[in-house]
Amino acid sequence: IQRSAPRHAINDKRDYIRQSDIEAALQEDLVGLKNPIADFDPKQKLQVAYHEAGHALVSYLEMPERRITHVSIIRRGSGILGYMRDVEAKETYAMPLSYFVKKIKIAAAGHIATDIALGEPWTGASSDFNHVRFYMTQLALLGHFGGIPFDPTKPFESKSTKEKADKDQQQWLKETYDIIRANKPLLEKLTAALLEKEELTSDETY
Repeated sequence: IQRSAPRHAINDKRDYIRQSDIEAALQEDLVGLKNPIADFDPKQKLQVAYHEAGHALVSYLEMPERRITHVSIIRRGSGILGYMRDVEAKETYAMPLSYFVKKIKIAAAGHIATDIALGEPWTGASSDFNHVRFYMTQLALLGHFGGIPFDPTKPFESKSTKEKADKDQQQWLKETYDIIRANKPLLEKLTAALLEKEELTSDETY
């Protein structure tokens, strides 16, 4: 931030640093420099907008205790087409296991929003699916699916654990579909705002 925030001010011909300079510097550190696609196909851009709007919508509805800091459909670094960032509004040291369930819904929401809005699933959710797998594994290790596994490297080794995990995951995905369908007007508004501005600050998102 000490290096990058002044650069934003200098590029804007200012001799002072604004909050937006600090936020831009933080985003660069987290997800890389802006690398916009010059001729972004409109339908693909629309898909990215629906995807990120889906994440933001479900985060807002399912975890209001978290603060959405940024939603973007500008490519960053070498490959991130868009992202939604939300953070804890206060220090958290322990949490109920339902926290992981909500995180699974938020992670899957981009993929599901695309399916609902465009009528079919698209690629582009690989990292989101990795997050789903991570949270499912944490739930298994903590005994959420019935019994703490003896071998932590094989959390789904038990047939009953695997069956319970599969059943619960399908239920959580269905609930995410229901949430997004029930709030489709909000999804459309947020998607339209992303298409217009490409990046939304926390205040603009809310």
